[in-house]
Amino acid sequence: AMGAVKIEQVDAQTLEQYRNRRLRAKAAPATVWKELKVLRQAWKWGQERGCCPARLKLVFRNGSYSVRVIS
Repeated sequence: AMGAVKIEQVDAQTLEQYRNRRLRAKAAPATVWKELKVLRQAWKWGQERGCCPARLKLVFRNGSYSVRVIS
C-alpha cells in the first residue's frame, strides 16, 4: 500500500513499485490501471489546491503501461 508514503515522496519509482506489487499479488492489470487512474484524479484535485507538487501521467503503449511524474 502507498498509505505510509508522504505525498512529497511520491515519484515515478514509488508508483511503479506499487504497480508491480499489485500485479505480483495477482491483481488484474485492468484493476491496477483503474486504481492508478483514481490516484491520478485525486492527485489532480490536490494539485489544484496546492497539495501535490507535480502531475501524474499514465501512459499505455503496446499492451503495457507506465507511470510518470511530471514537474
